[in-house]
Amino acid sequence: GIIKLKVNNVELSGKYIKVDLYSKFGNLFGTQYLQVGNIKENESKEIETFFKISDVKSYEISVVEEKGENSEGFMDTAMSAISVIILVIKMLFI
Repeated sequence: GIIKLKVNNVELSGKYIKVDLYSKFGNLFGTQYLQVGNIKENESKEIETFFKISDVKSYEISVVEEKGENSEGFMDTAMSAISVIILVIKMLFI
């Protein structure tokens, strides 16, 4: 799956966005912390993350001051882009 966020609040600069993924029964499948970085006035920043966790039915997004520990199952953007390209190439030849 993929989660795309658009951040445009200067007050979020230097903080982290915490993404929690849940099953249909409310069990926590995974957590990832995404660094917001610096946001200037009248500026927006797009953040995306990819995950390989099955049967996700809901998610919760919150803003936190400090980064916690990420769960397995999430991919960084560079690695996920490579994975998508490889998948497309495989699909073309099958």
